Amino acid sequence: MRTKTLAQRSLYTKDESGRTLYTKVLVSEERREAADLDKPWLRRSRNPPATGPAPRMYWDRGAKDIVS
Repeated sequence: MRTKTLAQRSLYTKDESGRTLYTKVLVSEERREAADLDKPWLRRSRNPPATGPAPRMYWDRGAKDIVS
C-alpha cells in the first residue's frame, strides 16, 4: 500500500530587531507498506520550497527515509 500526504507547518523566527517572522513550510510525506504485515515499511519525508523569510537551513532538511 502507498499513501502520500502534504502537510503545512508554521515556522516562527525572529529578525535582528526581535520582530517575529512567519514562514509557511510544506511537508510532503510518502509511506509504503508491504502487503505482508511482517515486512518492513518505508516512510520518506521532504520539504518542498517554503514561503517566508526564514533561512533555508531552518526548514530544508532534504529527504529523510525511515524504515520500520
